[in-house]
Amino acid sequence: MKRVIAALACWAGLSLSAEAATLDVFIFDDGFGSETAFEVVDKSSNAVVFSIGYGTIPDFNFDLNQFSTTLAPGDYRFTILDFFGDGIIAPGGYGLALDRVLILDKLTTGFTGFSESFDFTVSSSQAVPIPAAAPLFLAGLAGAGAIGRQRRRANAAL
Repeated sequence: MKRVIAALACWAGLSLSAEAATLDVFIFDDGFGSETAFEVVDKSSNAVVFSIGYGTIPDFNFDLNQFSTTLAPGDYRFTILDFFGDGIIAPGGYGLALDRVLILDKLTTGFTGFSESFDFTVSSSQAVPIPAAAPLFLAGLAGAGAIGRQRRRANAAL
């Protein structure tokens, strides 16, 4: 049963681990991507756990850039930085998603200044939202199969 659930989770692109969540950072640059950097800091240790430096995003890119990492449960601070100090001018912006769920959407509003921060928490329950329903799904399939088999037997007996 565990192998079936793991296979379903793998097929759906999900993780069975309650020890991690996927963070996706989306940056829609305003044409001056080389001015943009970000960092994700673990608030309990003040350690930078994920970052990109200035110059990672090319200038005049005008594209949605995605950066991903895996985070353990805990409290984090995301900080986006702008070297020139004018921020990301709309319609550019940025957003964050945890396990494919958008938790911060500033993709079209941007920000002004040298930096902007956002605090968020990764809980152990965030990492496994759908595989918890997999046993119910499998039980439903098994029940439908059993009913179908009973009908075939009843029809064959006639």
